[in-house]
Amino acid sequence: MIPYYGLLALIVLLGLLPHGDRDRRNLIAATVGSAAIIILQGLRHPSVGVDVAAYIPAYELAGTLDIAGGGRLMNFEPGYLYFSQLFSALGVSAQVYLGIVAAAVMVPIGATIRRYSVAAWLSILLYVTLGLFVFSFSGLRQAIAIGICFFALRFIKDKRLLWFVLAVLLAATFHTSALVFLFAYPLYHMPRFDARWMVLVLSLFGAVYLVREPLYAWAHRIYGGLSGAPEPTGAFGMLLGMIAVYVLAYMFGGHDDLATRGYSNLLLGAIFFQTFAEQSNVVMRAGYYYFIPVILLIPLVISHQRDPRARLLVNYVVVVTAVLFFHWNTEGGYLDVSPYVPFWL
Repeated sequence: MIPYYGLLALIVLLGLLPHGDRDRRNLIAATVGSAAIIILQGLRHPSVGVDVAAYIPAYELAGTLDIAGGGRLMNFEPGYLYFSQLFSALGVSAQVYLGIVAAAVMVPIGATIRRYSVAAWLSILLYVTLGLFVFSFSGLRQAIAIGICFFALRFIKDKRLLWFVLAVLLAATFHTSALVFLFAYPLYHMPRFDARWMVLVLSLFGAVYLVREPLYAWAHRIYGGLSGAPEPTGAFGMLLGMIAVYVLAYMFGGHDDLATRGYSNLLLGAIFFQTFAEQSNVVMRAGYYYFIPVILLIPLVISHQRDPRARLLVNYVVVVTAVLFFHWNTEGGYLDVSPYVPFWL
């Protein structure tokens, strides 16, 4: 875990940069933080990340496939196959390829954080600690798709529907689950719920949670790709955390701020998926597309607090809580990410 704690320490130090132009501080934090993540993931041993053992042989085989002629590999989508084939055909080693994948994930995420976060260092830290970073060690295809969809936030904000749809379709060529993000466009632009509607929506989600098992069984009968048996995902605590963030964002996020409203609406989408997450890891991972904007939402809500001492205290509480969650979620070897092993050992 020491390399991970070193990464977290570096990110916190980026947050202590001298005060000045926010764009410049964001540029430094997003660039250095993203580069550190890429280097850490690129230098890892292929045993770090539970699915990498399947991805490496597939990568080495991809260079020999005739994809245009109908060649397929496992259940990999064509975009990822072409992506793998390009570097495999160029003779790029599997170790270097892991670094390239890490860059394909982090460059769009870092660019979006640099552009839209009010505190890039905190957004990077939340990305690392809230499970998305850990997942990217293993779910390579979906991690790339999540990065593309996160980048597509700019098209939602600018109301460029065609570009948004094209970006999501591109993401879906890496992982089909990205198609669920098509609903993000109307969801982001929905009006802000008043207090009564918020209580009604959360109550509805509570009712859905109570009947999640038969609802999931019904969905399983319609879509056979879902696992029929419930899976122990430990998702309930994360569901409560999401609801807490949503309620706090509603209370303290600035009633007239369009970005706070939009990110909060997307968080509702993540909460919806999380209500079924105890039934299936597949459903839980589908919610990641709606969850990742929370790394922009939390710093934005903090920035709305006028008292600088209150902002400092909340930043401290968020950092400590996020690091403790990361330790609890990762230290036990979740997704075979811990212990970290460099490739030369």
